[in-house]
Amino acid sequence: MEMKAIPGKGWLGSCAILATVAFLAGCGPQMPKPDEVVAPQPIPDNSGKIMCPYTQDGVAAKWVDKALNAKAGSAIGKTAGAFIGAKAFEQIPFVGGLFGSMVGEAIGRKIAISAAGGWDFIKANSDLSFNNVDDMAVFLYATYCGKHEHYPKVLDATMEIYPDLRKRYMNAIMRAPRKPPAPPAEVQPAPVDKPAEPPTDKPAEPPKPEEKPAEPPAAEAQPPKPPETAPAPVPAPVPDPAQP
Repeated sequence: MEMKAIPGKGWLGSCAILATVAFLAGCGPQMPKPDEVVAPQPIPDNSGKIMCPYTQDGVAAKWVDKALNAKAGSAIGKTAGAFIGAKAFEQIPFVGGLFGSMVGEAIGRKIAISAAGGWDFIKANSDLSFNNVDDMAVFLYATYCGKHEHYPKVLDATMEIYPDLRKRYMNAIMRAPRKPPAPPAEVQPAPVDKPAEPPTDKPAEPPKPEEKPAEPPAAEAQPPKPPETAPAPVPAPVPDPAQP
Protein backbone atom coordinates (compact mmCIF):
# COMPACT_ATOMS: atom_id res chain seq x y z
CA MET A 1 0.00 0.00 0.00
CA GLU A 2 1.39 3.37 -0.98
CA MET A 3 1.82 5.79 1.92
CA LYS A 4 0.58 9.31 1.28
CA ALA A 5 1.86 12.43 2.96
CA ILE A 6 -0.45 14.25 5.33
CA PRO A 7 -1.54 17.56 3.70
CA GLY A 8 0.39 20.55 4.97
CA LYS A 9 2.84 18.43 6.95
CA GLY A 10 5.33 17.19 4.35
CA TRP A 11 7.08 13.87 4.64
CA LEU A 12 8.98 14.76 7.78
CA GLY A 13 5.82 15.70 9.66
CA SER A 14 3.91 12.76 8.19
CA CYS A 15 6.47 10.23 9.39
CA ALA A 16 6.55 11.64 12.89
CA ILE A 17 2.74 11.71 13.18
CA LEU A 18 2.25 8.22 11.77
CA ALA A 19 4.91 6.76 14.06
CA THR A 20 3.38 8.44 17.10
CA VAL A 21 -0.12 7.20 16.25
CA ALA A 22 1.14 3.64 15.73
CA PHE A 23 3.01 3.67 19.01
CA LEU A 24 0.08 5.03 21.02
CA ALA A 25 -2.25 2.51 19.44
CA GLY A 26 0.06 -0.34 20.34
CA CYS A 27 0.50 -1.27 16.67
CA GLY A 28 4.27 -1.20 16.60
CA PRO A 29 7.51 0.13 18.06
CA GLN A 30 8.24 3.81 18.29
CA MET A 31 9.94 5.55 15.38
CA PRO A 32 13.65 5.89 16.19
CA LYS A 33 15.29 9.28 16.19
CA PRO A 34 17.68 10.06 13.32
CA ASP A 35 20.72 9.91 15.58
CA GLU A 36 19.69 6.50 16.95
CA VAL A 37 20.00 4.51 13.70
CA VAL A 38 23.16 3.34 11.95
CA ALA A 39 23.49 5.02 8.55
CA PRO A 40 24.64 2.67 5.76
CA GLN A 41 27.69 3.79 3.84
CA PRO A 42 26.88 5.00 0.30
CA ILE A 43 28.92 4.11 -2.76
CA PRO A 44 31.29 7.10 -3.22
CA ASP A 45 30.44 7.54 -6.93
CA ASN A 46 27.52 7.12 -9.34
CA SER A 47 28.10 3.42 -10.09
CA GLY A 48 25.12 2.26 -7.98
CA LYS A 49 21.59 1.64 -9.19
CA ILE A 50 20.03 4.51 -7.21
CA MET A 51 21.40 8.04 -7.20
CA CYS A 52 21.56 9.87 -3.88
CA PRO A 53 19.89 13.31 -3.89
CA TYR A 54 22.76 14.75 -1.83
CA THR A 55 26.40 15.11 -2.84
CA GLN A 56 29.52 14.32 -0.86
CA ASP A 57 29.59 17.98 0.18
CA GLY A 58 26.24 17.55 1.95
CA VAL A 59 24.23 19.76 -0.42
CA ALA A 60 21.36 18.83 -2.72
CA ALA A 61 22.46 17.60 -6.14
CA LYS A 62 21.87 19.81 -9.17
CA TRP A 63 19.23 17.49 -10.52
CA VAL A 64 17.25 17.90 -7.29
CA ASP A 65 17.36 21.68 -7.61
CA LYS A 66 16.25 21.35 -11.22
CA ALA A 67 13.36 19.07 -10.21
CA LEU A 68 12.24 21.40 -7.46
CA ASN A 69 12.43 24.44 -9.70
CA ALA A 70 10.33 22.62 -12.27
CA LYS A 71 7.92 21.57 -9.53
CA ALA A 72 8.44 17.93 -10.46
CA GLY A 73 6.87 16.68 -7.24
CA SER A 74 3.66 14.77 -6.82
CA ALA A 75 1.56 17.57 -8.37
CA ILE A 76 3.06 17.00 -11.85
CA GLY A 77 4.33 13.44 -11.90
CA LYS A 78 1.74 11.57 -9.92
CA THR A 79 -1.33 13.53 -10.99
CA ALA A 80 -0.55 13.36 -14.71
CA GLY A 81 0.46 9.73 -14.59
CA ALA A 82 -2.48 8.60 -12.52
CA PHE A 83 -4.93 10.46 -14.76
CA ILE A 84 -3.57 8.94 -17.98
CA GLY A 85 -3.35 5.46 -16.51
CA ALA A 86 -6.82 5.57 -15.05
CA LYS A 87 -8.40 6.76 -18.29
CA ALA A 88 -6.62 4.11 -20.34
CA PHE A 89 -7.59 1.18 -18.14
CA GLU A 90 -10.78 2.24 -16.36
CA GLN A 91 -12.87 -0.18 -18.46
CA ILE A 92 -10.92 -3.29 -17.33
CA PRO A 93 -12.53 -4.82 -14.18
CA PHE A 94 -10.38 -5.98 -11.27
CA VAL A 95 -7.07 -5.70 -13.11
CA GLY A 96 -7.79 -2.20 -14.36
CA GLY A 97 -7.38 -0.45 -11.00
CA LEU A 98 -4.04 -2.06 -10.06
CA PHE A 99 -2.55 -2.06 -13.54
CA GLY A 100 -3.71 1.47 -14.20
CA SER A 101 -2.00 2.60 -11.01
CA MET A 102 1.25 0.90 -12.07
CA VAL A 103 1.13 2.54 -15.49
CA GLY A 104 0.35 5.90 -13.93
CA GLU A 105 3.30 5.49 -11.55
CA ALA A 106 5.62 4.67 -14.43
CA ILE A 107 4.45 7.66 -16.45
CA GLY A 108 4.74 9.90 -13.40
CA ARG A 109 8.32 8.69 -12.84
CA LYS A 110 9.15 9.42 -16.47
CA ILE A 111 7.81 12.95 -16.12
CA ALA A 112 9.78 13.48 -12.89
CA ILE A 113 13.02 12.23 -14.48
CA SER A 114 12.49 14.54 -17.43
CA ALA A 115 11.84 17.51 -15.15
CA ALA A 116 15.07 16.74 -13.24
CA GLY A 117 17.08 17.04 -16.46
CA GLY A 118 16.94 13.50 -17.77
CA TRP A 119 18.64 10.35 -16.58
CA ASP A 120 22.04 11.26 -18.05
CA PHE A 121 21.98 14.62 -16.25
CA ILE A 122 20.93 12.95 -12.97
CA LYS A 123 23.75 10.43 -13.11
CA ALA A 124 26.38 12.93 -14.25
CA ASN A 125 25.56 15.21 -11.30
CA SER A 126 25.58 12.50 -8.62
CA ASP A 127 28.65 11.41 -6.64
CA LEU A 128 26.91 9.12 -4.13
CA SER A 129 24.72 6.12 -4.92
CA PHE A 130 23.15 2.94 -3.51
CA ASN A 131 22.13 -0.48 -4.77
CA ASN A 132 18.81 -0.63 -2.88
CA VAL A 133 16.25 1.89 -1.69
CA ASP A 134 16.28 0.64 1.92
CA ASP A 135 19.90 1.67 2.41
CA MET A 136 19.27 5.09 0.88
CA ALA A 137 16.12 5.60 2.97
CA VAL A 138 18.01 4.95 6.22
CA PHE A 139 21.00 7.01 5.09
CA LEU A 140 18.86 10.03 4.20
CA TYR A 141 16.89 9.82 7.45
CA ALA A 142 19.92 9.39 9.72
CA THR A 143 22.07 11.99 7.95
CA TYR A 144 19.72 14.78 6.85
CA CYS A 145 16.37 14.51 8.66
CA GLY A 146 16.06 17.53 10.95
CA LYS A 147 19.48 18.81 9.82
CA HIS A 148 18.81 20.00 6.28
CA GLU A 149 16.32 22.81 5.83
CA HIS A 150 14.74 21.49 2.63
CA TYR A 151 14.90 17.78 3.47
CA PRO A 152 11.13 17.11 3.08
CA LYS A 153 11.09 18.68 -0.40
CA VAL A 154 14.29 16.89 -1.47
CA LEU A 155 12.91 13.58 -0.20
CA ASP A 156 9.58 14.06 -1.98
CA ALA A 157 11.26 14.92 -5.30
CA THR A 158 13.49 11.85 -4.94
CA MET A 159 10.48 9.65 -4.23
CA GLU A 160 8.92 10.77 -7.52
CA ILE A 161 11.96 9.42 -9.37
CA TYR A 162 12.20 6.30 -7.18
CA PRO A 163 8.60 5.27 -6.26
CA ASP A 164 9.87 2.28 -4.24
CA LEU A 165 11.54 4.74 -1.87
CA ARG A 166 8.12 6.15 -1.01
CA LYS A 167 6.73 2.69 -0.31
CA ARG A 168 9.65 1.38 1.76
CA TYR A 169 10.84 4.54 3.54
CA MET A 170 9.09 4.02 6.88
CA ASN A 171 9.60 0.26 7.01
CA ALA A 172 13.32 0.58 6.22
CA ILE A 173 13.81 3.07 9.06
CA MET A 174 11.91 0.93 11.57
CA ARG A 175 14.05 -2.10 10.69
CA ALA A 176 17.37 -0.23 10.62
CA PRO A 177 20.02 -1.29 13.16
CA ARG A 178 20.28 0.92 16.22
CA LYS A 179 23.39 2.48 17.67
CA PRO A 180 24.46 1.11 21.06
CA PRO A 181 23.32 3.35 23.92
CA ALA A 182 25.92 5.76 25.17
CA PRO A 183 27.36 4.92 28.61
CA PRO A 184 25.92 7.07 31.39
CA ALA A 185 28.02 10.03 32.29
CA GLU A 186 29.90 9.68 35.53
CA VAL A 187 28.33 11.89 38.17
CA GLN A 188 30.75 13.56 40.52
CA PRO A 189 29.50 13.82 44.12
CA ALA A 190 28.70 17.33 45.20
CA PRO A 191 31.19 18.80 47.65
CA VAL A 192 30.00 18.70 51.26
CA ASP A 193 30.34 21.99 53.12
CA LYS A 194 32.15 21.64 56.42
CA PRO A 195 29.96 22.91 59.27
CA ALA A 196 31.19 26.05 60.94
CA GLU A 197 32.73 25.52 64.35
CA PRO A 198 30.63 26.93 67.23
CA PRO A 199 32.06 30.04 68.87
CA THR A 200 33.90 29.46 72.17
CA ASP A 201 33.28 31.44 75.36
CA LYS A 202 36.95 31.79 76.16
CA PRO A 203 38.23 35.34 75.89
CA ALA A 204 40.74 35.92 73.24
CA GLU A 205 44.29 35.65 74.49
CA PRO A 206 46.29 38.90 74.38
CA PRO A 207 49.06 38.89 71.87
CA LYS A 208 52.34 37.69 73.29
CA PRO A 209 55.13 40.29 73.47
CA GLU A 210 57.85 39.77 71.07
CA GLU A 211 60.72 37.91 72.70
CA LYS A 212 64.05 39.70 72.45
CA PRO A 213 66.95 37.53 71.58
CA ALA A 214 69.02 36.56 74.63
CA GLU A 215 72.15 38.64 75.11
CA PRO A 216 75.40 36.71 75.29
CA PRO A 217 76.63 36.22 78.88
CA ALA A 218 79.16 38.84 80.04
CA ALA A 219 82.71 37.71 80.58
CA GLU A 220 83.40 36.70 84.19
CA ALA A 221 85.34 39.47 86.03
CA GLN A 222 88.83 38.46 87.08
CA PRO A 223 89.99 39.50 90.64
CA PRO A 224 92.63 42.26 90.59
CA LYS A 225 96.24 41.13 90.95
CA PRO A 226 98.02 42.19 94.18
CA PRO A 227 100.68 44.82 93.67
CA GLU A 228 104.18 43.51 93.44
CA THR A 229 106.29 44.19 96.65
CA ALA A 230 110.05 44.37 96.98
CA PRO A 231 111.62 41.48 98.86
CA ALA A 232 112.25 42.15 102.56
CA PRO A 233 115.88 43.16 103.35
CA VAL A 234 118.00 40.47 104.93
CA PRO A 235 119.19 41.62 108.44
CA ALA A 236 122.97 41.85 108.94
CA PRO A 237 124.46 39.14 111.06
CA VAL A 238 124.95 40.06 114.74
CA PRO A 239 128.49 39.43 115.99
CA ASP A 240 128.81 36.85 118.65
CA PRO A 241 130.39 38.50 121.79
CA ALA A 242 132.11 35.33 122.84
CA GLN A 243 134.31 35.42 119.96
CA PRO A 244 137.32 37.60 120.20
